[in-house]
Amino acid sequence: MNIFKKNIEVFKKKYHYDPYFEDYHDIVVEPTRKEDSITLKYKIDNKFYYLHSLYDPKVEADNIVENLYEEGNLYIIIGLGLGYIAKSLLKRIKDSDYIFIIEPSNKIFTKCMELVDIHELIEHKQVFLYIDRENKNEISYYLNQLVRQRLFNHFKLYISRNYDKLFPEKVLSILEKIKEAIKTHQINLNTTFLFSEEWQLNYLKNLKHSIKAIPFNKFKNFISLPAIIVSAGPSLMEEIDKLRLLKNKALIIASGSAVTTLEYYQIKPHIIVSIDGGVVNYEHFKKINYTDVPLFYAPMINHKILDEYRGPKVIFQGLNNEINEWYNKLLGFETGEIALGPSVANVALDIACNVTSGPICFIGQDLGFSNGYSHALGNINRTKISYDNDNTNLLQVDSNDGGKIYTNYVYNSMRKWFEDYIQEKNLINIYNATKKGAKIKGTNIIDFDEFINKFCISEVNVEQELANKLNNSPNNNIDREKLIKENLEILNELIEITFKAMKLSRELLESINKNNNIFIGKIIKQLDNLDNKLFRIEKKDLILFYIKQPILLRLESWKTFSDKNESLNIAKKNLFFYEQLYDIGKKVKEIFEILILDGGQYEKTTN
Repeated sequence: MNIFKKNIEVFKKKYHYDPYFEDYHDIVVEPTRKEDSITLKYKIDNKFYYLHSLYDPKVEADNIVENLYEEGNLYIIIGLGLGYIAKSLLKRIKDSDYIFIIEPSNKIFTKCMELVDIHELIEHKQVFLYIDRENKNEISYYLNQLVRQRLFNHFKLYISRNYDKLFPEKVLSILEKIKEAIKTHQINLNTTFLFSEEWQLNYLKNLKHSIKAIPFNKFKNFISLPAIIVSAGPSLMEEIDKLRLLKNKALIIASGSAVTTLEYYQIKPHIIVSIDGGVVNYEHFKKINYTDVPLFYAPMINHKILDEYRGPKVIFQGLNNEINEWYNKLLGFETGEIALGPSVANVALDIACNVTSGPICFIGQDLGFSNGYSHALGNINRTKISYDNDNTNLLQVDSNDGGKIYTNYVYNSMRKWFEDYIQEKNLINIYNATKKGAKIKGTNIIDFDEFINKFCISEVNVEQELANKLNNSPNNNIDREKLIKENLEILNELIEITFKAMKLSRELLESINKNNNIFIGKIIKQLDNLDNKLFRIEKKDLILFYIKQPILLRLESWKTFSDKNESLNIAKKNLFFYEQLYDIGKKVKEIFEILILDGGQYEKTTN
């Protein structure tokens, strides 16, 4: 098999499409002064630019990588060229490293595929390759995948030789999209840090409600009516009154804080969706007194909401969450899973796709500042936005009415999640009736009146259909008190181990600072023994895995120091880990003790 066919075969297998190739008459292959090496020169405006060294491209690439490489990074390389830099980097990377190669030129990519065996580079699981094929401009999709995997915690960017001169507009556009991805990552990370522990503890504080909740699984495909996802964007005001006519002609889903605007206008939704664990979310529910509208929620929702909400409760968990099995075991039933995004509206879309076979329409999904406001009337978060030139958090995107709309990186991350979701699931029945909102690629822009006249034709008693599902409680034939007591035993052991590990970690830091190598070795051996005990706990029960997730999130962004400070850095990270684990372990233990003392709700039950 020749080089070209081998490269094509592995490319198609990994990326599931045929690469697009172009004529490359303006690219010249030139031998270098070093034997067995070649370089490329690219002609533009009657001038040639070399992509690699004329003497020894391999040595040039090795020198670049030597200065660039540092373990634990995402490497973004703009310009594949003939793959010298990427192949050199591939030899160095460890399990914690990833490479994202962006090639702006189909011509150069074609030449590389013909001349260089890069099949190992293409098929490597830690390498992502993006080719700007036929100007499809899909780079944002790939960058969003990297953001989702939190690979922007540590990254390095390198622009290959002369690419900024050959493709200035493309490179500038790529850099802008990378900047957007970084902003989105920072926002996601800040939100995760802010709420991770609080949201995690809500899981257990909500257990007393969750055991009585209806699992989302029971609502799969329960209706065939159109679904309308109502969000709290400022343009909701233009459509809100039309919802009064749709009581039995569509499934009305209130997304998060939109419920306050609906309450303000005395419009009752069929379903409320909420996931936010913050206190601000609780404020939205203070005046909501429904007794017959089901609240579809994830366990990290602020616990005060479930304490006070009087209506039925339907529970789901995040898709592919590692702790779902452990939580289901405590509940005694399978909750069902939903894809979680940066916004509750993202979650509402996956819920709608799961519960109905009908078309789905957004209203109030501005994802920007229509008419200069953040939210609709009646929403406690409604604020006037200043379009100050110094506001670096604002950007402009295309709107549904053909113009532009100001948005921010938070809203933009929500929009990109929608686009990725629609693309991944190949959905064709998602409509957007938010006239002035940001355009969501993959949705069908439609006037809301047209959507109603076209799709909201049949009538079904939606409340009765929901009631039929809500009346079927899950079978709970488990001894929950026994399960909780078993977890308490594990927590007591965990707290004891982490207390000892904290003390030893402080002694280790002191010994490192004093260069006391003999004492350092003894402490490390003792810490290894304690780590082995923690490992055995985690193998026995998932509670340790559950507890340590917020800590691991913070450690992911821990700055790596130079080799000179490596030992000190590791010791600091260990101390941080044990301190946090000890603190969260005690909080979780306190919640479990309250559950045991709670008036009989956790005794053996059979429903």
